[in-house]
Amino acid sequence: MRLRNLFIASGILLFLAGCSGDVGPYGVKSAKWYEHHRAEDMKQLAWCHNHAGSKEKMAACVNAQTGANWRYAKEPKSPTGGVPSNLF
Repeated sequence: MRLRNLFIASGILLFLAGCSGDVGPYGVKSAKWYEHHRAEDMKQLAWCHNHAGSKEKMAACVNAQTGANWRYAKEPKSPTGGVPSNLF
């Protein structure tokens, strides 16, 4: 009986792991992780953009966008109104 329950539980866990499926190149990471990993964040956001539809509401896409927003809010702003100062 115990062995049977173990197999059932293992099957359920494998099924649930398979359901997480296609969530982008990095899986579901926290928004804080994406905030500190710009290159990975850009790849995840590109994946989310290319897989539009219901995927926009996935945790991976929401966390990537939130991390990008937090990172942008902390970046120093240019005194030229958004134009990078190194162009002048």
